[in-house]
Amino acid sequence: MDQFVALGYIDEIPEDNSAAIAETNRENDWNMARAYMYAQKYEQALPLLERCLHAQPFRPDDAQMLANCQLQLNMLREAEKALTNCHRLAPSFLPALRMLARVYHRLGDMPQFTATENLQTQPAAKMRDSAQKELARLRVLATQRQADRDEIDRQKQAEIDRKEAEIAAIEPLEILIVSGLPRSGTSLMMQMLKA
Repeated sequence: MDQFVALGYIDEIPEDNSAAIAETNRENDWNMARAYMYAQKYEQALPLLERCLHAQPFRPDDAQMLANCQLQLNMLREAEKALTNCHRLAPSFLPALRMLARVYHRLGDMPQFTATENLQTQPAAKMRDSAQKELARLRVLATQRQADRDEIDRQKQAEIDRKEAEIAAIEPLEILIVSGLPRSGTSLMMQMLKA
């Protein structure tokens, strides 16, 4: 277990394991509820999702899944309440806003439907603007990085050219290299070099 904790696969288990047990139970409820939702068994999923949201009321994904279940069961007012909570927790969570607009449309509350539709477009426009700004920033950064790479390449080429010039500037000398001579040849060579 310590290896899994060290690698970051699981959280460290505290001495008081009641919190870990509660979190495990919540995760089990969440997974079972998702399976029930997938199988379109909304009545079985509803109490599990309610327990999940009660255990962690700050999670917008729990609120959105609960609202989706309530919407499937035609519990429109309850879905509205869950989605309003979800919007309060995560104002730019567009799937929840879309679902909230559908709830208002099904309730026949056209002013709220229109207001929610307008709320949907505002975060989308903000996200487009921020995405365009981020793209412009990344383009400038890419241009700077390319300029840095070009400068490094110029410096490397200058160093290569300098070394080639140094090698070319060396005056060639006549050097005789003899290798593999037997001992007598080596001493003969030594005598020749002394002369």
